[in-house]
Amino acid sequence: MDLPTEIRLQIAQYALNAEQPLSWRWIDRRRSRTGTFEDIDKCTGLCRVSRQMYAETSTLVWEVNTFEFDGAWLGVQSTHPANTPRSFTGIMQAYGFFIRHAGHNVIHAIRSVLFRFDLFGTVAQIMRFVQSSADHLPRAHLTAVIENWYILRLHGVSTTSAMHCFVGVAREMLKYLTKAGLNDSKRNWRIRSPQSRSDCPQIVAKERESAMMAQALEWIDHGI
Repeated sequence: MDLPTEIRLQIAQYALNAEQPLSWRWIDRRRSRTGTFEDIDKCTGLCRVSRQMYAETSTLVWEVNTFEFDGAWLGVQSTHPANTPRSFTGIMQAYGFFIRHAGHNVIHAIRSVLFRFDLFGTVAQIMRFVQSSADHLPRAHLTAVIENWYILRLHGVSTTSAMHCFVGVAREMLKYLTKAGLNDSKRNWRIRSPQSRSDCPQIVAKERESAMMAQALEWIDHGI
């Protein structure tokens, strides 16, 4: 504790960073259900060393990590609403629980949130939820990965045809943003594909042949 505060905080930032996103998990108890981020206790061990360390670092874990809500791992707590993807419902319930129970210091400190959805509902439904979630965390950056928004290349299907669904979803997103008056400077969130440029070499090879292909790569690289 003889080190200068600045050095101690630099060490704490390194020690508290899990390097991988911390994923939300429900914890079922006898009469109630609660939840937490998996392995967060391992990250916060340093905070419990002393009262001084707790005072200096208790919110730091929220600043240096990404907190993930992955619909593939989140069950729903109540009857599944009609026409709502199960993963989407699970994310809404988990995120809602977290926001209701997180303290003001956590809300103020958190910097990065990651959602992982399946796209079965409407694009607008997902984007409204992400926008609403971002309003709760104005100092954070939110990323929503739509796991099945990618360029699927099937046997016998041309590269151009394979992009039509991908591009159609992207245009729905842009339409929503335009209607809502949300440009990049007015939002702290993005929608991304799980793909990277290396996942679609056919598209990269034909990039110069089509403006649509070039635009698809732009969305894959940077999201919307």
